[in-house]
Amino acid sequence: MKIVCQVDAALPETIRINSERRALFRLSGYSDDIRDVRIVVRSSPENGTVTRFSCLVWVRLGLRDWIIVQGSSESANDAVSLAIDKAAALVVKYSRRRARTA
Repeated sequence: MKIVCQVDAALPETIRINSERRALFRLSGYSDDIRDVRIVVRSSPENGTVTRFSCLVWVRLGLRDWIIVQGSSESANDAVSLAIDKAAALVVKYSRRRARTA
């Protein structure tokens, strides 16, 4: 399972490291089903009154299946955790469905 993480230049490097670590922790049990994971963390524009962060997670399963989820929060770490947890829940569903049909 390959994990690629892109973070806005304005955000600290620790966000990328924590994102990769969180994805590895939550998804490693299903690494046989997952080909790769892509995480993108963005911050809201500077001119906004409230800073919000969004995280997009793409998980490629097999040859044709994808899971794409988004999480947003006022904290970058919360946005990452939310999106990765959503993706992990969908990977579990996919894996169980695949096991039933096999």
